[in-house]
Amino acid sequence: MITIDGVAYSQAELSDTTKQQLGNVRLVDQELAQLHAKSQLAQAARAAFALGVKQNLPKRAPASSGA
Repeated sequence: MITIDGVAYSQAELSDTTKQQLGNVRLVDQELAQLHAKSQLAQAARAAFALGVKQNLPKRAPASSGA
């Protein structure tokens, strides 16, 4: 059984073209999941790198308001 938008279909009901298209949709879903995971990893790495840079900046006195 395959469910599309809440409607269940048996494999036998589907044409070969439809089965191929569903396979392509699955491949795209898998690629999107991989890209999302890579994006999250890159964001975490960037945050860690930025924190390291910030911690290694020279210490400075806060700017005065000049009022």
